[in-house]
Amino acid sequence: MSEGYRNLGFKVKDCISELIDNSFDQGADEIHMWFFEEEFAGVNRVSFLFQDNGQGVSSRKLNNFIEFRNDSSTLDIKKNGKFHWGLAASLGALSDYAEIYSIDSGTWYHTQYPYDGTSPKMKDPFAIEQIKYRLKSSSTGIIFYIQRISKVILAEVNDLEQLKDMLKYYIGETYRRDLIDKSIFINGEVIHLIDPLMRNNNRLLFYSDDECSVSLGTINIFFEDVKTNLQVQDSILVSDFYKRHLYYKVEFNEPIMELTMVRLEVNKVKNRTLPGFMKVNEENSGFYILRNRRQVDRAVKFKNINKMHNDYNQFRAELKFNPIYDELFGVQVNKSKIEIKSVIEQILYQKMIEYFGEISGRTVASKVRTFLKERSLVIKTDPLSLVSTNSTEIVPQNKGKREQDWRNQKSDEPKKEHTYYDFNDLDEEELKKIPEYTEDEHRANFNARVKNIKSREFIRFFYSLEIEDIDHRIKCFLNIIKPSLEGEVFGLLQMIKILSPTSIPFEILDYNDRLGLDCVARHNNAGLVGEYCFYVELKKELKRTMNHRLTLAKYIVCWRVQEHFKTNVKVLSALDGNYNLDSDASGFFVINKLGHLVRIIELEDTFTKLLKRDFAQGLN
Repeated sequence: MSEGYRNLGFKVKDCISELIDNSFDQGADEIHMWFFEEEFAGVNRVSFLFQDNGQGVSSRKLNNFIEFRNDSSTLDIKKNGKFHWGLAASLGALSDYAEIYSIDSGTWYHTQYPYDGTSPKMKDPFAIEQIKYRLKSSSTGIIFYIQRISKVILAEVNDLEQLKDMLKYYIGETYRRDLIDKSIFINGEVIHLIDPLMRNNNRLLFYSDDECSVSLGTINIFFEDVKTNLQVQDSILVSDFYKRHLYYKVEFNEPIMELTMVRLEVNKVKNRTLPGFMKVNEENSGFYILRNRRQVDRAVKFKNINKMHNDYNQFRAELKFNPIYDELFGVQVNKSKIEIKSVIEQILYQKMIEYFGEISGRTVASKVRTFLKERSLVIKTDPLSLVSTNSTEIVPQNKGKREQDWRNQKSDEPKKEHTYYDFNDLDEEELKKIPEYTEDEHRANFNARVKNIKSREFIRFFYSLEIEDIDHRIKCFLNIIKPSLEGEVFGLLQMIKILSPTSIPFEILDYNDRLGLDCVARHNNAGLVGEYCFYVELKKELKRTMNHRLTLAKYIVCWRVQEHFKTNVKVLSALDGNYNLDSDASGFFVINKLGHLVRIIELEDTFTKLLKRDFAQGLN
C-alpha cells in the first residue's frame, strides 16, 4: 500500500505539509522536526522525528486519527484538513512503518502505522534512546517517529543538508502567514517566512530593510461574482455554494476571494543572492494561490492575464480563497495538487479589467503590461561596471522629455574616478621607492627563466598565413607552452578563442587579476550595452579551496582540475559557501545548495582535442 501512495506522486514536502496542517489544525504554535541517520541491518537510513505542542489526540481516538475518513468527516473551513485521509496516505508514502505518540491527561499513549488492530498502549517516548535527546518537554502534543524513510521519496535530494534546505524554503513560503505568529524548526534551526510578494516583515528571509515591492491594490471577489460566471455553466454548483454560505455562516457580502497585487522594485531586490525559486524572473512571476492561510500553488500563469514573458517579471499577486470554493480550484488529496477551473480566470479577467480600466489596452494582459511599464523603473547597466562595482543606473522607462531631464541631471553630477593598479599611476617619488635589480641579479633571473623554458612541455602548431598584397601564402608554426602561472592560462584561453571561437562559449571583456575574480565576460554574440555580464575565474590548477565568492561567476577556466579534488574531495570551498563538484555531458561543474551552477573549462583537455596531439617535453 505504501508504494501505491508514492505512485500518486507524493513528494517528501507534500507529506511533511500534511503533518504541519494537522498540527496547526490541532492548535499547535510550535513544531520541531529532526532528520537524522540511523543504522538498520548495517546500512544508514534516514529517520524523521516530528513533535508539536498542539492539543494532541485522546487515547480513545488515536487509532481513528490514522485511519481513512476519521470521525471528523465534516469540513471545517477554518482548518486545513478536508478529505481526512491525507495523514494516513502521507505516513504510508514516507515509510512502511511509523510510531505515533500522543499525551492524554498527562500520560503518553502509543500506536503504530499501519494499524495492527490493538488499542493504544501507554508508552513514554522520552524513554526511547534514539529520540529522547531531540524531544522537547511538553504537557500537550503529538509525536511521529518515522524510521527508514523511503529512498524513492528522497530521490529528489542528494543528502540531509539538501533535504533540510529544500524544506526550509518550501515551508517558509507555503506557511508564511502562519509563521507570523507560529514557529517551525528543522534540526534546531528556526524557519523564516518567505514572502514571494516581498512585503516587508521583520521575520522575512533574503530581503533588505526596505520595501521591495509596491502595492498595485487589492480586489475583493464575492459570491455574486461567482454566481454570475457560473449560472449558465453549472447552476447546481451555484446552489451548493449558496447552501455552504448558509451552513458555514459565511456572509454573502463577505469576500470569498481576495486578490493582492504588487510590483517588485527590482532595484531594491538583491536578486543575485536569492535562491532560484525567489529570483525576479519569468518562472516566479504570477499568482500565488492560498487556501485560507496555506499556499497550495505558486507562480500560476493565466494566458489572458499574465504570460510567461519578461514584461511580467515584476508582477506578483496573491489570491486567497475560502475552502468552501475548493471545487473551483480543483483541490486534491493532501492539497499537493490543484487544478484551477477556467471560471477563476474569467472572474479575475473581469475584475482586473474594471480595476485597470483607465489603462490603455484591450486585454488584462496588455493592461497589466502597460501599467508596469508606465509606472516602473528599468535597470540599465554598463556590463563592465555591473560585476566590478555593483553599480546600476535607474532610468525612467518613458522616452522623451522626462528621460532628457534625467540625463541632464546626471550630467551635472561628479563622475566616479576609477583607480587602475599600474606603474603608470605612480609618481616619480613612488617609483623611486621600488628597489632596482643589480646587473648580476638581472642576468641570474634571466638565465633561470631560460632554463625553466627549456624544460617546459609544449605543442608545436603549424598553420598557413596568406599575405594579400603579394598574393602569397607562407607556412608558420607556433609553440604553445603548457602554462605554469595563472596569467599564462589567460593567454592560452585567448589563443583557443582565436583558433576555434566556438570552443569557448564566452568572450573576455576585461582582465584584472588584482580586483576580485579575474575576468568579466559575456556570452558569444551577446549585445554589449545593457547585456548581462558575469565573472570568469582563472586557475592554473583547480583545487578544493577558493578565496573568492562565486555568486556572480558562471565559469572557472583552469589548466586542469586537481586529481585528488576530482576523485576524492568533490567539494569546493568558496567564500560564499560549499559547492559540490559534478559532471554531465558538457563537462565538470560545481553547484551550491541554492542551485547556483558554475561551469568548469579544462584547457588541457580542450587543447589536446582541438590540436589532436599531446604536449611534448623539451622546447628548443
